[in-house]
Amino acid sequence: MTRLALLRKRFMRNTKRLRFRRPNVGARPGVLVFSDEATETQVNSICYSPDVLRHNPEDLEDLVANKDVLCWIDVQGLKSEVEIKRIAKLASIPDLMLEDIVNVPQRSRSDSVDGRLLIVTRMIRPDKTGAISIEQVSIYVYENIIVTFQEEEGDVFSAIRQRLHNAKGPLRNSKADFLAYTLLATIVDAYFPLLEHMADRLQILEHYALMRPTSGLLRHLVSARNDALRLHRAVKPQKELFAGMLRDKTSLLSEEVRMYLNDSHDHTIQAADVTDTLREMSINLLNLYMSSMANHTNDKMKVLTIMASIFIPLTFIAGVYGMNFDYMPELHVVWGYPAVWIVMAATAMALMIYFYRKGWITDHNRDLDQTLREHFSEIATRHSVK
Repeated sequence: MTRLALLRKRFMRNTKRLRFRRPNVGARPGVLVFSDEATETQVNSICYSPDVLRHNPEDLEDLVANKDVLCWIDVQGLKSEVEIKRIAKLASIPDLMLEDIVNVPQRSRSDSVDGRLLIVTRMIRPDKTGAISIEQVSIYVYENIIVTFQEEEGDVFSAIRQRLHNAKGPLRNSKADFLAYTLLATIVDAYFPLLEHMADRLQILEHYALMRPTSGLLRHLVSARNDALRLHRAVKPQKELFAGMLRDKTSLLSEEVRMYLNDSHDHTIQAADVTDTLREMSINLLNLYMSSMANHTNDKMKVLTIMASIFIPLTFIAGVYGMNFDYMPELHVVWGYPAVWIVMAATAMALMIYFYRKGWITDHNRDLDQTLREHFSEIATRHSVK
């Protein structure tokens, strides 16, 4: 493998690329596209009723036919065409819905057709390396069946599985629409820890961009900006997803579930507002970094300029008395050499005092801070409520 190919492979591995769905030009609707880069398919199922819970049952087809039992089939990985088509046949998933499930990524939305509900959303969680992982999750609801399709292995549903095993709360006694809401609400609630982590990360970068801007910091700033943009693209469309589900009166959601969805809708609006703020912070951080680098460069140039300004008259004096003329009276005076040193020292000291009074050597930050505190205190007293 050539060096160029190695560099390209390393770049593609370390870079989070934008993904777009590539439609099959000229193909009929409902054609499935299975990628070789997809994760291997794993299927787990939980079938339960108020009194019974079975994990990965062998008689899954019989339990699906029993309307008193609710079956949650979790598909992780979209590589196996045979396995996915088997689940689609078992759950009676239409071809068009299955196309939206398999051909990722799709726009976040909900579709309700012929007693079937499909919800396409985005799940955000940290991956094995600690980086932010964003994947499409499709939730299919039909009668007593719920099928979740995930792109990667691992999810944020461990708390729901634990609640089902413990038989605590209304989850074991509710219908499929309540489980679908619970899955969707859990995905939204998982946004906030990552958003808080991102905010803390940007605050740390802001401190270093202001106090210690270095060339190595730029890579972290660009990475943080890319992550903030990815979070914004993933979270913001969830507002329209929940709003569409609340507007759709024909969807298979009870009034109780709609009430809960309205609360989750507020959470998505809050999360979207946070991503807007994080995106603006990440962009402003780059501007702050560039300004700080320019200011630090100016400070260094100011020091060098001051040093050069001090040594210019000293160089002039040394140059004058370094000339080889026979008739220079100062050359034959006993006190000539110390007198030159005294003049040079006095000149350097006078220039230092001049630069200090001009504020070129120090910015007098203490005086400025004290003056600003006095002004702020005066403003606070003037606007205080009496």
